[in-house]
Amino acid sequence: MSAAPDLKSLLASLPGDDEGPRFTAPWQARVFALVVALAEQGRFPWPEFQRRLIEEVAREGDDPEHYYECWLAAAERLVRELELAA
Repeated sequence: MSAAPDLKSLLASLPGDDEGPRFTAPWQARVFALVVALAEQGRFPWPEFQRRLIEEVAREGDDPEHYYECWLAAAERLVRELELAA
């Protein structure tokens, strides 16, 4: 499996400002951390998550209000498809 992404680069790509990423609700930070942790543990190749995230963003349109909903939907699909949940 491929390595997890460079966390610094990933954080820079998230919605936010000069102070860093912006999470507007606690669940957003949690889903972000969960996905990164699973990738770092080698549970899935990072490009697999990226592909699903891109598909979810394309479905929702590029609306920043729905960005973390797209993260969650992509993570849920990945967990189901790879049968990571017992």
